[in-house]
Amino acid sequence: MRKKKLERAPLSHGNVTYTFAAPKDALELWLVILNMLDFVKGFESSEFDNKLTVYHDRALRAFLQLGHASATLDWDNLQYVLTHD
Repeated sequence: MRKKKLERAPLSHGNVTYTFAAPKDALELWLVILNMLDFVKGFESSEFDNKLTVYHDRALRAFLQLGHASATLDWDNLQYVLTHD
């Protein structure tokens, strides 16, 4: 399914009243959603040892300094924000 190798099941007998495309599309969509949830579910702020909060605070400080012409820029902080992710 993930490698787009899903194949139509062979018919044993009788008429089929649905198409293959609809359940195939639904299954592929479900896998995409499931993969998205698996990606983000394990992230917690505590895993980053407060690094995310510190980076956000530094980025906000740089943004506020850049927004005011009279503000003195902390060049070391600005360099850190622009060179770390």
